[in-house]
Order: sequence, then C-alpha cells, then structure tokens
Amino acid sequence: MTCRCVRYNRLFDAVCLATRLLPRTYRAVGLSMAAPLMVPATITVWIFLVSSGYALVYYAGMDGRTFSFSSSGLEPSLMEAFYFSGVTIATLGLGDVTPLNSLYQVIAVSEALIGFGILTLAITYCSGSTRSCGS
Repeated sequence: MTCRCVRYNRLFDAVCLATRLLPRTYRAVGLSMAAPLMVPATITVWIFLVSSGYALVYYAGMDGRTFSFSSSGLEPSLMEAFYFSGVTIATLGLGDVTPLNSLYQVIAVSEALIGFGILTLAITYCSGSTRSCGS
C-alpha cells in the first residue's frame, strides 16, 4: 500500500523560523511536532471559514419571516447568525433558531453536510495518524 505524504512547505518554513532561536533539542521537538499539527490546524481553519461564510449568508436574510427564534430574548443579529452556523456545522440542531424559508433550510442542510464531511475527515485523519508514510 502506498501512502502519499502531503508537504506543507510554507507552514513548515514558518515553524522552522519560529524554532530557530531555541536550543537544538527543543528545536528538534518543535519541528517533529509541526507536521502532525498542520492537519488539525488546517481542519480548524476550514471549519472557521466555512462557518463564517454561512453565518454571513444567514445574517443577510435573518429576520422574523425567515427565521424562528424560540426564546423572546433572541433577535436577529450577527452573533445569532454565527451561533446558528456553529450549531449547524457541528450537526447539533438545537432548534432554538430555525429557518422558516425553504431556501435557508436548504442552505442549513448543505452546511450540515459539509460539517459532517469535515468531521469525517478529522476522524479519518486521527484514526490513520498511527500509520507512517513509506511503511
């Protein structure tokens, strides 16, 4: 079986630069931890960017006609859009903010599917991280 090693040259160069002033033993530890931490960092950035993009889409159309708020204290705001996007991408579906418009329902389903895909990618990476390249 072949294993493709992905190279993150720019990120690794940044870690090399950051560890340059450390003593040799600490620098070796820092460099050996760089590659395994790059994929979780990339997944975290993906989740943040996807969630932020969807939150801005929700915020653009968030009003009393397109979204239902279960609590009287909740009202359309950018923070509620980020909250709804975070709950949706994590596939929690708490129900306190609910899209009423069919367009926003479809958008929420697409975000949940993307969130599920990212979660699957993260779990696959973690379960396969014990396998080393070249073995």
